[in-house]
Amino acid sequence: MASAQSRFIAADVMFGTFSMHSMKDLQHYIVEQSRSNYNLPYAIVSSFPAYLGFSYLAAYPLSDKWSMGPRLQFYSTGGRIDYGDYSGYIRQDQLLRGYNLGAYIQGRLTPAEETAFYFTSTLGVTVSHLILVSEVAVGSQSEKEQVGYFSLNYSIGPGLTFKRKISERFFLQGSAGFEVSIRNKLRYSNNLKLIMQDYRERPYNVAWDGLRLGIGTSYRILKKN
Repeated sequence: MASAQSRFIAADVMFGTFSMHSMKDLQHYIVEQSRSNYNLPYAIVSSFPAYLGFSYLAAYPLSDKWSMGPRLQFYSTGGRIDYGDYSGYIRQDQLLRGYNLGAYIQGRLTPAEETAFYFTSTLGVTVSHLILVSEVAVGSQSEKEQVGYFSLNYSIGPGLTFKRKISERFFLQGSAGFEVSIRNKLRYSNNLKLIMQDYRERPYNVAWDGLRLGIGTSYRILKKN
């Protein structure tokens, strides 16, 4: 299916799940504090669900079976805590975005026919941005403020990919894999020396660990003779 002279570029739409244990702890802490200190029956209405993302890569041949290259991925998810009654509402959103840049390697497991399967592995760095948006509305008056946080994580992800030849240059591809991240502390965006911590002074972190499913297309760049 692909010769040793073939190079590829590819784009996928991904479906990802995210563990986010630390971020879920933050939500529960906010709810507990609001109920005990202010008697507000805050409720968690969204807690970092699975969501769509995007992946782009370029593959350069190492041999007739192996290729490697750079890959860029984009993830997003978030959470919401909310309380409202006849007089207004109080809401906090936790908005998360991740940008992963890394190296990608794949090895063909089956013969180079119309459909072929590949083992894949990635190693990358994820830049994560957390924005906490707090909003209070009473009657027709509302007030909103936001605070940003930043972290730099490392990730590794094994997976499997299949490719189906559509034409000499275009292929349909699908993938399934799992990503594991080495978590780092969240830092205040305006002052990276300040760390986001809980009341026990344990740092919060962003965990993008989870399942990755993708579907997309790849384009083979044929070498000119």
